[in-house]
Amino acid sequence: MKSAVSQTLFLLDHARSGISESALHKIDPDLLTFGLEHSLVRLIPPSEQGQEATVILTGTALEQSLVLRDAGNPLFGIDIQPHGLVLRQELTEEQWLTTLRRLRLVKSAYHNVLADLITHGRSRFGNTFVDQSIEQLEFAFDDINHAESIAHVSLRLREAFPLTSEHYYILGLKFPVDHMSQELWADRARKHKLTPHLLKRSIEQDRILTEDSLRQLTGHQSGLPILQGMALPFNRWVSTVGGIDQVTQWEPERRAAVLQEIAPIVEFALAVRASLEPSTPDPL
Repeated sequence: MKSAVSQTLFLLDHARSGISESALHKIDPDLLTFGLEHSLVRLIPPSEQGQEATVILTGTALEQSLVLRDAGNPLFGIDIQPHGLVLRQELTEEQWLTTLRRLRLVKSAYHNVLADLITHGRSRFGNTFVDQSIEQLEFAFDDINHAESIAHVSLRLREAFPLTSEHYYILGLKFPVDHMSQELWADRARKHKLTPHLLKRSIEQDRILTEDSLRQLTGHQSGLPILQGMALPFNRWVSTVGGIDQVTQWEPERRAAVLQEIAPIVEFALAVRASLEPSTPDPL
């Protein structure tokens, strides 16, 4: 069996080939076998009939590249730091292109990876530790909201139906515990090439919508944006900070800041409530 050092050398020697996005026929059979045996590459099934499977690098390969970087031997002479990119050596054209592909992959997979990491943290360390860590690291609330919804969609389903993280967010938001519905709509989204927005509206209408049918639908109705789910992130925030009783005990300055932040919503809600109340007769 090859050693960990050999696996690392495999990664370094062949990462330049763009293996993270290569079709099956482009990979040397012996190289592919080696990568599969040592969990350095993974096969992704084709999204449509007649297409070819794709070969991508696994987390194990990424982990080994990080180990090398921490040992003072950055992959391709690249060192990613908080303020930017430090090049330890000149890149070849292939190295530059491979790095660009990986950077794009990181962006597209960000919410999926964050979802899995949060799920692991909650099961391993508990909700309190995870919530406190997220708050201390100042993650954007929208990112956490997306990741929490994506976490309801299993990794198995995400691998079986290669869609965008925004698709998985919609599936997790609409069907947090209904995995059969998740799979049904993931299959429909892939077959009909639904955008995340079309997927969301199709689920709400319980039928496949095209861009044309959606325009007709919004033309015959009010066209107002859907407000469903707006309370979910707010309720999650309230729960994270300890509830209303905890918030009312904060320092006055902090409470005032919260009130200022939600003032437009409060004013809107009060105006709508007033419009629903019976009008008071004019005393004159």
